[in-house]
Amino acid sequence: MTTQTSLWRAFTPPTAKFETLEGSVETDVTIIGAGFTGLSTALHLASSRGKGEVIEHPEIDQFAQEMDDFSKSILKGKPSRVSGEEGWKDLKVIEAIYASIRSG
Repeated sequence: MTTQTSLWRAFTPPTAKFETLEGSVETDVTIIGAGFTGLSTALHLASSRGKGEVIEHPEIDQFAQEMDDFSKSILKGKPSRVSGEEGWKDLKVIEAIYASIRSG
């Protein structure tokens, strides 16, 4: 399995120390993932005087793991460990994001 590394992790020295997010933080935008898109969003937000927080997560390539599971399920003729409910939950999150954008 190929693991992708975020741009942030690729250029951050392994000895760098960062705070762990504890409690609540007030922000205009929360950016999850410090890849190219996340860091670009943070940069544009900062240049427009917005307040953003970038949250990095452990290096887990969930999509690759799901695709590996789907492939094994097809090859072995067995049900997938990932139910359709997971996709439904993802869509609910996306709908909530759009609702939040519409309502401001």
